[in-house]
Amino acid sequence: MKQKKSKDNIVSFKLDENLYEKIKDLPDRSNFIRNAIEAAIEEQCPFCNGTGVLTKQQKEHFSNFLLNHTIARCPDCGANYIKCTFENTDLDNRGEKYDKSK
Repeated sequence: MKQKKSKDNIVSFKLDENLYEKIKDLPDRSNFIRNAIEAAIEEQCPFCNGTGVLTKQQKEHFSNFLLNHTIARCPDCGANYIKCTFENTDLDNRGEKYDKSK
């Protein structure tokens, strides 16, 4: 029995003129867009889930988190990363006094 070939799904969307100008001369726009979408899904921010926007509650949690962390740049590869500064403070991740005796 012959196996049916799976069909690709077609998705279309509108682009503003500025974005179209940036991609119009790519040799394989479809492949570029597929790769960009896949990368965006696989590498999305775990905190905002790829929306790029924090809710009020997320922002509050993140602000408290940043009390003991900073964004640093790796001197070797140049990538940004989160650096813990907890040992330099007596506040916990909620901004409350940390009991070091526990």
